[in-house]
Amino acid sequence: MYEATLVTTGIHQIGWSTLNCSFTKEAGVGDERLSYAYDGKRSCKWNKDPTPYGHGWVTGDVIGCLIDLGIFILF
Repeated sequence: MYEATLVTTGIHQIGWSTLNCSFTKEAGVGDERLSYAYDGKRSCKWNKDPTPYGHGWVTGDVIGCLIDLGIFILF
């Protein structure tokens, strides 16, 4: 888990990615299949393509981002 405080307006995609993601000036977390993100400005979750989801956020909000990597063991 980590937290981020929004100190500016604009588009912020906050989430998780693998080490194999390639980021550019035009593509960040959530913009390719090896990452997942949430964008509170546009109220969408991202995994290469946007899907409407959740509520918006504003400057000053503290955003918590948690991932559960539970392991399932089959016998």
